[in-house]
Amino acid sequence: MRYMLIAVAVVLVLIVGAIIIDKDHAPRASRDGSLIVRADGLCGMIDKNGKWVLNPQFDALWPFENGLAVARQGERWGYVDKAGKWAIQPGFTAAYLFADNGLAPVETEDGAGYIDKKGEWALKPTFEATGDFADNGLAAAMQAGLWGYLDKTGKWLINPQFTEANMFDDGRAAVQQGDRWGYIGKDGKWLVNPQFSSAGRYGDDDLALAGFEGRYGFIDGKGVWAVNPEFDQAGEEFDDGLAPAAQGGRWGFIGTDGKWAINPQFQYAGAFEDGLAPAAQNARWGFIDKKGRWVIDPRFDDAGSFDDGLALAKFGSKWGYVNKKGKWVINPQFEGAARDCAR
Repeated sequence: MRYMLIAVAVVLVLIVGAIIIDKDHAPRASRDGSLIVRADGLCGMIDKNGKWVLNPQFDALWPFENGLAVARQGERWGYVDKAGKWAIQPGFTAAYLFADNGLAPVETEDGAGYIDKKGEWALKPTFEATGDFADNGLAAAMQAGLWGYLDKTGKWLINPQFTEANMFDDGRAAVQQGDRWGYIGKDGKWLVNPQFSSAGRYGDDDLALAGFEGRYGFIDGKGVWAVNPEFDQAGEEFDDGLAPAAQGGRWGFIGTDGKWAINPQFQYAGAFEDGLAPAAQNARWGFIDKKGRWVIDPRFDDAGSFDDGLALAKFGSKWGYVNKKGKWVINPQFEGAARDCAR
């Protein structure tokens, strides 16, 4: 199952405590606010005061979700508790977050399936690939090269028929049939016929990023263009009413009407959070307000969006965290952060 993060990686910049990467399962932000960092070649977690919550001891680490964090030592994945002890021993070739129903998708040499919090098989690894369970109780899974949706008992509620399939969100899921994407409901029927080259998740404004013939725009719930596909690239959704978008090699921000709220002038730009957005000029990152004015001058080598008053920032070869005044709250001292610990 692929989450369609179809904007360029620079737009999907690091978010404090979160991992946003283009892979089959996308980890969400840790609910306890812990921050994943890499030090001395290993991954651990710190709190917002910079104190270690989990000492750096893992080769890869994801945020805590439902009490457990996915971690890797060597080539095997397992799950650790908040004391850093193995709750489920590392024995999987891949492992992902536990859903609210208590099941997590994992992979072995034999195939993909689901385990419970005791590490026992709830659904044996008889699938070619598996995705996360959504709030509606369905998860995407692959058999014979095609994706469908099953419930927690392993019963197919939507038979495998799709080339790709995304997680259900708010009663609909983006799926690919052939080389075109559309959206289905829980009954498997088309809500939006497959017609796009790519399709993202719907945001709170009921708009979704979609691609068409190499260009990007936003569609409404009926699949009608609310913002015409005239952008080279764009962020996945609108945050604080604005979405980053690029034309002619420069990034700016558009509103839900598709008009430029901040004219394209930056090398790169990320999403607005807490009223500020990371942006880059001359290969240096800073933060702008909704009028496009620099609130924190571009002096960092990389930066992520704000979350709960902190933003990840890089100075030289080290990462740390700054506040909304641009002052270091956690000095740059780490070799990497969440995205560097995801694999």
